[in-house]
Formats: sequence, C-alpha cells, structure tokens
Amino acid sequence: MSAQWKFNDTDNIELSYTTSIARPGITYLNPAVVATPESKTFGNSHLKSSRSNQLALIYTKVSPKFFYQLTGAYAFADNNLTNIQYVEDDLQMFTYANAAKYKMAGLIGYLQWMPSPATTLSMNASFKWLDMKNPAMNVCNVGWYGNAGGNLSQKLWWKMRMNLGFSTTFGRSVSLYGIGANYHSDYPSLQRSFLNNHLTVALFASCLFETHRVQSVRTVRGDYTGFKRTVNNARQYGITLTWQIGKMNEQVKRSEHSITNSDEVGGLAPIKQPGTIGK
Repeated sequence: MSAQWKFNDTDNIELSYTTSIARPGITYLNPAVVATPESKTFGNSHLKSSRSNQLALIYTKVSPKFFYQLTGAYAFADNNLTNIQYVEDDLQMFTYANAAKYKMAGLIGYLQWMPSPATTLSMNASFKWLDMKNPAMNVCNVGWYGNAGGNLSQKLWWKMRMNLGFSTTFGRSVSLYGIGANYHSDYPSLQRSFLNNHLTVALFASCLFETHRVQSVRTVRGDYTGFKRTVNNARQYGITLTWQIGKMNEQVKRSEHSITNSDEVGGLAPIKQPGTIGK
C-alpha cells in the first residue's frame, strides 16, 4: 500500500507500507533426526508462517543528468523463523522455531550523476540500527552498521571503457546470534568490445591495497559460544572473455499466470540464512 506526491517533473515523495509472510519449508518442518558423533539436527513440525512489516518514506529526484533517491525505513517482526542451537548431553543440537523478534530503522541513499555523455558516477550508502531478540533463549543483539560503495565509469579512446569502484561495510555486522566481520574492496577494470559487440574483453583487479583479508566472527547461542577467524588471499587479477551469440530484439513472452514460492524459508532450494534482513 503506497501513496505518492509529485511536486514537479523532477521531484516526488512516496510513503509505503509492506507486509509479507515467510512459510517454513520441508527442511524446517521435517522432524527426522540426523545424528553424527558430535551433533543432532532435526526440524520442527509445529512451525507457523512468520510475518514481517515495513514502513518506508522515499524521496526521488530525476533529471537528464542526475538521479537521487533517499529512503527512510522501519521494519519489524515478532515471530520470525530462526535456527536454534544449544548443547545437550555434550552434543550440539540444531533445530528451528518461531522465536526471533527484530526491529530495524535505516537510512538508504543512492546517487547517479552523468557530468558528460562519456562519464557516469554512482554512489550508494546505508546506515541502519538493528535490534534482534530470541526471548526463549534470553539472547539479544543490538547494533549500528552500514555499507557504502561507489563506481566511476568512463569511456576512453579506441572504444574502451574504464571502471573504478569500491565497497565497504562498517559498524557492528549484527545477526541474531553473533557479530560478523566487516570488509572492504576496490576494483579497477578496463574493457573493450569487438566484432560488432559480440566479443567483450575485460582486464580487472581487486583489493589492490590488501594482500590478505582477516575476518573474525563471534557466535553466542544459549549454551554454545563460537569464534571463527579466517584468513584469505584478497588481491586478485584476471581477464574475462564474453561472447554474445545472436541478438534479442523482443522480450520473451511470459505466462499470464504463474506460481512462485519466494515466501518459502527452508525448502529444498537454496535458502536464505534465517534471522537476517533482506538487502
């Protein structure tokens, strides 16, 4: 449900309310026990669908060379599906429950500017406050976090295009049961298309100022406390070759009626990590 006010040809503001459900899939519902010498995993057949709600106020400005959007949002849920982990008889026990509660308030911005036909600059940033709880396990995690990124795309001589970009996160990367690690990345690339744009060759690099990336994650779930530290090679160089076969001039006609299960959590398909908020 939304309402929009248009001030003029370039500026408008929108107020919206969105509610959605997440249904437990077969993986979450199946009570069969999968046991190892160190753990037991089983589903919960008493799970119910969870409901989330979001309020958003969006300001948008559009012009031939300039696009800007600023969003203020508030989201909340009281019976979110989440995974449960505890210790029993020296075994780690894994299951699921309608136990998570969360509140999120955030400010999200996006900017795109074209100072010339050959140059495009884009930037995005978000700043959010998150309060997540599992009252049944007396677990609570609260924190501020955010991310920022930018990209400069420039047309050069000889039909080449250069891209310079970066992305980073900051603050406390909060989930229901722990605190994640922040990251940053930078990526220059140079590309050119040949043979009537059928072949594209690109040279790229990433993390030029970082040889190794060290990340630490702390997890607390009732009786279980974990700490994980990973070290990876961060710096990369490469070349990509892309070949386009044929040319699509018309959109593929879609069926008028279709069924999608985008609200399912814990089905047979790859699932979204429970206890998180979408991007």
